[in-house]
Amino acid sequence: MNRTSLARTVAPAASPVTVAQAKEQLRITASETADESMIERHIAAATDWVERELGRVLVQQTWALKLDGFPRACGDRGRFIELPKIPAQSVTSITYVDVNGATQTLAVDQYTVHADDWQPFVAEAYGVTWPSTRCQPAAVTVTFVAGYPPSGVSVDANIPAAIKQAILLHVQGQYDNLQAAEQAALERALRNLLNPYRVRAL
Repeated sequence: MNRTSLARTVAPAASPVTVAQAKEQLRITASETADESMIERHIAAATDWVERELGRVLVQQTWALKLDGFPRACGDRGRFIELPKIPAQSVTSITYVDVNGATQTLAVDQYTVHADDWQPFVAEAYGVTWPSTRCQPAAVTVTFVAGYPPSGVSVDANIPAAIKQAILLHVQGQYDNLQAAEQAALERALRNLLNPYRVRAL
């Protein structure tokens, strides 16, 4: 299946760690506010780095995956639609351009979502065949939710503690003026924390 594009349509509601947590890691008192804007930038950079290292997204967010057609349509022999952001939580909708050029929404009973933590995908429901589409770029749009789900008002409740600690250590590494040996030790510590959660091809 040729992917046309992948774009985030709804950003995370918050960062996986707070400025207050980062200040505690840096041993900065709550009343000291001079560096808060810089700390926020460090958190954003650390989150980006951790997500790239893991092949995961953290705080829940929405993505739109656009494809040239459904599996086995337009000459493709694949069967499943792989969801490229992990952990995938749910599919919001699947729309497609039919052979007459009209946009249709696929009924939810026509497909099943397998939100596996390592290789999530969408498949046809039992006895169902993917509909025919026009053979054109972005003929199919799969809108899905990925990232660790919130719990109540807490956006980070389900993010593993080791991942959050890695972000805090990365922030500390940006904030402190580390020597080369200290930086190398920090990078080893980060990877040890993250390795159990790194996405690997199955």
